[in-house]
Amino acid sequence: MKKAGYLFCKVSVAFLLILIFNSTPAKCQFYMWNPQKALTDSAADNINPTIAFYYGSDNLEHSILFWERSTDLTSTSIWYKCLDGGNPQEPTELIASPGVHFTNPKVVVLSNSIPAADSSFMLFFESDVNGDKDLYSMKYYNNGSFTAPQLFSGLPGDDKNLTLVWGYSIFAVWENQGRILKSDWDYMQNSFSAPEIMSTEGSHDPTGSEMNIYWIKDTLSGSKVVYLKREYISGNWIYTGPYDLENEGTNSNLEACKGFFMFGSQDYTVWQNTQSLSPTQIRFAFNNSPIHEVLDLGSPNFNYSSPDVMDFPMIIKMPTFLAFVTDSLGNDEVMVNSGYSFGLDNPTNLSNYEGPDRNPQFFGTVSAYIFQANLLWESLRDGHWTIFYSHYDMTIGLQNDLSGKSLEISPNPSSEVSHISLPANSRGSLNIYNSFQILVKSIRIPGNGIEAIKEIGWDGMDDQGNKVPAGAYIIRYVSDNGAVSAKLIRY
Repeated sequence: MKKAGYLFCKVSVAFLLILIFNSTPAKCQFYMWNPQKALTDSAADNINPTIAFYYGSDNLEHSILFWERSTDLTSTSIWYKCLDGGNPQEPTELIASPGVHFTNPKVVVLSNSIPAADSSFMLFFESDVNGDKDLYSMKYYNNGSFTAPQLFSGLPGDDKNLTLVWGYSIFAVWENQGRILKSDWDYMQNSFSAPEIMSTEGSHDPTGSEMNIYWIKDTLSGSKVVYLKREYISGNWIYTGPYDLENEGTNSNLEACKGFFMFGSQDYTVWQNTQSLSPTQIRFAFNNSPIHEVLDLGSPNFNYSSPDVMDFPMIIKMPTFLAFVTDSLGNDEVMVNSGYSFGLDNPTNLSNYEGPDRNPQFFGTVSAYIFQANLLWESLRDGHWTIFYSHYDMTIGLQNDLSGKSLEISPNPSSEVSHISLPANSRGSLNIYNSFQILVKSIRIPGNGIEAIKEIGWDGMDDQGNKVPAGAYIIRYVSDNGAVSAKLIRY
């Protein structure tokens, strides 16, 4: 392994990226989980991975893995490496200091547009460099460098268990001395707001989705799952609650649906629940429902724990993935469902190793019109935790269901009005999605029986009358008979 000094690296852009992890449509297996691959060595403990997917200065999507690494209990460092062929390709130390712990790296993407912004994402982490745990952040720039760490929250007591949520909006939630705090990203000020207290007394382990904030709250008999619901009331978005989601037994490993935060995605929440001497179960709630359900995963004699969940937008007709750990095979194994329903149908043993495996975490991306679900987990190898991953790929966007039909766009790229020629006798809708696959514009096409090519002009405005930022957009015509798509670049 090599070290790149305290803070700086150089990311090469001399490559053509089609898929992350050096995969191409010809090499990866579609609609199935690919074979596992180790991302780190087993010479030290490598845990708590996170991935930054972002557009670089070459307007291609890149990916960097961050994680925490330690050889003993006295100190922990943050390491990273590029997953797409850039530099550093080998695990490289980013920030470390003897006797200090740098832990729990998290990433939030600030800009995912084309042309790429100077600052693509922020890396957050916890550190006890000043005694108590504080939260710090570093910005990553497209020239391959990081800023020096800046204090994000240094309140009395430990600031910890940070979760970052980004989609239509960006915010951070974390805990401090039994309180849940939240900070919103201000696009105008290009910074996070002052923290707001969302809950007090015995609250911990927060998570969030586009619409809700969840956390665990201690009770006299165990703990419960509570949440705040984001609602549009009297012309304003506000949080209502808190509401109880689960108030029996002891609850932990709470996770909100992650991966895409796109139009059509579902808002699942999952957690593990233990009652009395019974084995641990997985429970879930769906779409802001105040009613939770117990997930039937098989025999009640085994433990099912550490769930994570990822949903895809409805435009690719692919429902929800669920990953979890179970000891039903003798060892703690990481399992994942097929994706075609929320329950455990045709499960796949991704870890498939005689030693213990733990902490499955989903990360998602879309690149070259392929949705990719990446699952990372930790496996005990040679006495140390090692980070492994597998991925599941689905084609979307440019595949055409209408045989012999196509969309013609001119000019493309464009900075003004784009003229979109539709198949003859069109009747349906023209939907425009940004690089997050969020629907920004929908145009109904009533059809009039005229056997001629129709043309729609798009001036770059969304459904709210706002000009969309520069970047890549998928133009998708949908009718009762199928769909056809094309790509448009706006600059």
